[in-house]
Amino acid sequence: MGLYVSISLLAAIGTLVETGHGAESPIRALWGILLGLVVAHWFAFSLAAIATDTGEGRREALLHSAAGVAGAASVGVALTLTSWLVPARWETAAITVVLIAYIALAAVTVARSRQADWFRTGVIVAAVLALSLGIVLLKNFLGGH
Repeated sequence: MGLYVSISLLAAIGTLVETGHGAESPIRALWGILLGLVVAHWFAFSLAAIATDTGEGRREALLHSAAGVAGAASVGVALTLTSWLVPARWETAAITVVLIAYIALAAVTVARSRQADWFRTGVIVAAVLALSLGIVLLKNFLGGH
């Protein structure tokens, strides 16, 4: 869920800047969006799990949900630390860089877990970043921002 949240927040930060919301600091708005995404994601997937009943035990389902929440929380922690450590005038830019770095790190993690060499990992990271940026641009275009 960390990757999903990062892409969504990257789209949101562009909208926040464009509309003037969070002009001083976008961190409160981003945390609100993050929490909303986590609750909606948890609710939707819990309902889908009940509807499809894959036979996964209750414990495994809880562990799966906890892993998703932990991924989303790690994004929130990274954003909060960035907000605290970077001067206010650079905060939005720094948070944008952190979100992009999170997406890249997720791509590296997936590629390396599949035993991809470093060249192939680089290609995968570039592709994931390009697709993620495309999603962000599409979300903002369709949203009128």
